[in-house]
Amino acid sequence: MKNHTLAYLEALSAGTPTPGGGNASAVAGAISASLGMMVINLTLGKPKYAEFESDLREGLEQLTSLREEFLQLSEADNAAFDEVMLAFKLPKSTPEENALRKAEVQKATIKAAQVPAQAVKTASEMIPILSQLIEKGNRNSLSDTGVALQYLEPCISGALYNVMINCSSVKDSAESAELLQSTKLLAESALAQLQLAHNRIKEAL
Repeated sequence: MKNHTLAYLEALSAGTPTPGGGNASAVAGAISASLGMMVINLTLGKPKYAEFESDLREGLEQLTSLREEFLQLSEADNAAFDEVMLAFKLPKSTPEENALRKAEVQKATIKAAQVPAQAVKTASEMIPILSQLIEKGNRNSLSDTGVALQYLEPCISGALYNVMINCSSVKDSAESAELLQSTKLLAESALAQLQLAHNRIKEAL
């Protein structure tokens, strides 16, 4: 495990644009899902929590799916950046080539913003699944539930930063403006929900 973790951190710290902040934000979401899955696995089968077993098994299935989505988004973030770079390399020696290049850059940049925007949506979907573990999860793992929820904060805030930087470079695009606004609103709502969950955990500890 140490070697795999170190390999990722070395790739993240290298002087290359990818993997970068968007990738790391999605990985934070995957870590959050994994911690939630751990809490559920430490709860299932214990008589004290038998009444919650159905909800917990459903939550485990959902988190497994969401973790896979985050992993796919981490790869998609790298690929989207590469597409932007390829668009910038298109020829621009004639007005026609320049117009085509500009359109392709804009299209690729919007696509690059859509990936972290989806990460914000996926993280938002995960909040109620993790929050139920405050009451239904193993009491001895309550701090792990808190950490799982905590990891969603850099996931959401980091993904939002990546939406913002990509959308800011796209001029006169209603699609870009709408994506930025909707993602900002969703992130604000999600972070407020996380704060409420953290308050519940602190009260229970």
